[in-house]
Amino acid sequence: MFLLLSIFTNIGFNTYVIFFSALLIVAAYVVALIYRKKVMGIIQWIDFFNLFSISFIIVFCQIALLTPLYPELSAVDVWFGGDRACTGMFLSLSGYCFFCSGYFYAMRRYYSPRQVLNNVIIKRNVLEFLIYTCSVLSFIANIVFISVADEYFWSNIGKIGATYAYVSIVRNVFIMSALCLEFYRLRNFVPNKNILTFALNFNKILALSIAFIVCVHIYAGDRGFIIVLFSAIGCGYSLYFKPFSALSFLSMLVFCVIVLSFIMRYRGYSDYGNTASIRFDEASYIMSQSRWYDFTGEFAYSVSTLNIALNACPKNIPHQMGCIRLAEIFSIIPFANSRIFVSEGSANLITKYIMGPHPRYGLGSSLIGDLYIDMSYYGVLLLLPFGFMISYIEFKSVAGNSLYLLTLYLNFCAWNAVYMNRSSLFPNIQSLAWIFLFIVILNVMFGIVQPRRTS
Repeated sequence: MFLLLSIFTNIGFNTYVIFFSALLIVAAYVVALIYRKKVMGIIQWIDFFNLFSISFIIVFCQIALLTPLYPELSAVDVWFGGDRACTGMFLSLSGYCFFCSGYFYAMRRYYSPRQVLNNVIIKRNVLEFLIYTCSVLSFIANIVFISVADEYFWSNIGKIGATYAYVSIVRNVFIMSALCLEFYRLRNFVPNKNILTFALNFNKILALSIAFIVCVHIYAGDRGFIIVLFSAIGCGYSLYFKPFSALSFLSMLVFCVIVLSFIMRYRGYSDYGNTASIRFDEASYIMSQSRWYDFTGEFAYSVSTLNIALNACPKNIPHQMGCIRLAEIFSIIPFANSRIFVSEGSANLITKYIMGPHPRYGLGSSLIGDLYIDMSYYGVLLLLPFGFMISYIEFKSVAGNSLYLLTLYLNFCAWNAVYMNRSSLFPNIQSLAWIFLFIVILNVMFGIVQPRRTS
């Protein structure tokens, strides 16, 4: 790896080396799909692996693949001078290969076509009561969330306030816990697995709460939690009920990309005091003038943060030596990150390096850039155990009937699968950990699921 890294580092900016490196990542993804088809007999089009891979390719490969056809994409603001662009592509290729290696090693060990669902006793009445309770609480929490939402939520300007942040986490805990419990109920008590039966049996209070939350976020122009909810629902249905066909997946992918792109442009006019109708008209006009690759452009431009990191570290931004990962772990404990362990995170370091100590908005980060800032070239090695962990959780949860593994898998799909490639390794570990802990507490207190004793 390090021999090839030294070669790529000395190449400088070369459009075709960048292009073929990106092409290798796409080829690795295609080979992975073929191998999964061989082992599993089907291709799960909507699951963590597929969403992560597509998001990874958009962030780290889209501009590289299109640059030979559209030379304007080689602008300085994307490649940041271009001196380390080839190094960035090599690290991206290495990171994706490490993730796949860990994922498929665990897959070979833990994948089983046989599902064992009768090894537990489930208190159905208790389960349904908790689903209704969490759904109602999520509805109430969202009303409180709206009342305390600050300028950052409505216009993406300024910083996130502490009250808003913690109310947001509480809302996330209730709605995602209700969703996980509902999937567990549907998996065990709805025998027909088609999408119509799934929709008709879905808890109506929970559906109304999700619809309300989605409408609020659409009005604000915030796509983040919409992606979270529908990633969890899509992955949960595909994995635990019935896989989507390639045509269905492609149709949903195109539709989601267009809708999310529109929401992003709608949000772009929110900081000028415009009414909703003016923002809608402006966003519609921009959409009509957009080129086809602009619909995923915001995601794709996140690769610039990787190139910034490679150029700035370690001269201007010191490597954090694992402190970013420790800060993520400490963030699980309320207020612990600021009181026990202080780390700005790669997004703040990149933003301050480019925009100074008092930026008006953030530039964000990217998975490979975050790992490089934290642990230099060794950071991408973390994707090996990460891939193993995701694969273990996925295949053990499908083969067995564990509420805890189902909760972990749905939340990794929700919080990590799409977003982590333009953020960090664990971008929302606080919400994920609190949701899991809440499910554990509910199960301990109410005995939702108990192992079946065998005589």
